[in-house]
Amino acid sequence: DPRPSLELWRWELRPGESRESDAHVPGTKEIVYVQQGTLTLGVDGRSDLIEAGAAAVFVGDRPHSYANEGADDLRFVLAVLDL
Repeated sequence: DPRPSLELWRWELRPGESRESDAHVPGTKEIVYVQQGTLTLGVDGRSDLIEAGAAAVFVGDRPHSYANEGADDLRFVLAVLDL
């Protein structure tokens, strides 16, 4: 696949669900926008809560995870930029 590239994902996680991701190629950035619920975003051993209506930009070339630790469904949009 030629670089640069862009992937756009729409995610839904039920309460208690999580997804782990290996590190992408060096230089990869990710942008997440939470539409509903609260996302627990883990990047390289650190966790942050991203509430509905908020966004975060993070490096995708480190191990990372997405989790719904709340009681309601979680919906978010994720863009993966392989620069």
